[in-house]
Amino acid sequence: MERSGCAPAARSLLAPRPDRPRIGDQSRRRSLLCPDGFHRTLCRLPDAGAGPGRAQDQGFSELRRELQLFARAARPPHFPSEVPRDPRRDAVRRARRAAAVLAGALLIPAAASGLKVGAIVPEFEKTTLEGRRFSLAVAEKTHNGVVVLFLSTICPYSNYYNDLIRDMAGEFGKRGVLFVAVNSGKLETAEEARAHALEHGHRFDIIKDPEARIADLFDARRTPEVFLLDSRGILRYHGRIASKISSPDLKSAIEAFLAGRPIRPAETKAFGCAIPRS
Repeated sequence: MERSGCAPAARSLLAPRPDRPRIGDQSRRRSLLCPDGFHRTLCRLPDAGAGPGRAQDQGFSELRRELQLFARAARPPHFPSEVPRDPRRDAVRRARRAAAVLAGALLIPAAASGLKVGAIVPEFEKTTLEGRRFSLAVAEKTHNGVVVLFLSTICPYSNYYNDLIRDMAGEFGKRGVLFVAVNSGKLETAEEARAHALEHGHRFDIIKDPEARIADLFDARRTPEVFLLDSRGILRYHGRIASKISSPDLKSAIEAFLAGRPIRPAETKAFGCAIPRS
C-alpha cells in the first residue's frame, strides 16, 4: 500500500530525465558546500530505516536536503572587509561635516559682537591661500575701505550669497573698496576653500584661519558675517550681507559710506552657521 502525501511528488522530481544524467546513490553525492574530505561526515544522509516506505522517505529526505543546499548557496556572497574605497565617500564625508555645522546653527542670529560700530578693529597679518602676505593695516591705508567677510564653503546660507559677493567685490573694487574673506575653523581645508573660490569666481583674497584667531579678534560668530572698515581701521558697518534681495544691507552700507552719508542701520544681525572653534 502506497503512502499518500508529498512522497509521489518527491519521487517524480527525482525521476531521471533524458537531458540529465541519472542520479544514483544520493548518500554518496557531493554537494557544492561539502568538500571531499568532509563529504562522508557532514553530507551523508541518515539511514531511513527498513520497510516498504524507505524509498519514499529517502526521496523526501533528499529533496529536503537539496532545497536546503540550494537556499544556502543562494545567500549573498560575503566580501572581505578590505574593499577599495568608493570615491563618493569623500562627498559623504563633506555632507557629514556640513551636517555638523548645521546642527543647531542654521539661521541662528549671531550674538552682539564685542566690536562696536565706531571702534578701531585690531590689526592682523596672515598669508592668503595664494601665498601672498596680507596686512589689514596696509590694506586700510591703501584703500577707501575694507570689507572683511567670514565665509564657509559648506554652509548653505553662506553659499547662497556666492554670486552676490563676487559681483559686489568686482563692483566696489573699482571704487577703492577691498574685499578679503576669512575661512575659520578646521572643518574645511585650505584646498577645499581654494577650489570653492575658483568654482564661484571669487578673485578677492581668502585667508584660512584654522584656529579661528581672526574670528576671535573680530568676535565673529556666524558665516556669513561682514565687517566694513574705513581707511583708519574704524568699524563702520557690521552684520549680514543681505536679509533678502530687496534689502541689500552691505551694499547699501558701502554706498552710503562712499557717499559720506550716515549708514542706517550700521549694525544688523548676521544669520547663518556657527563658526567652529576647537
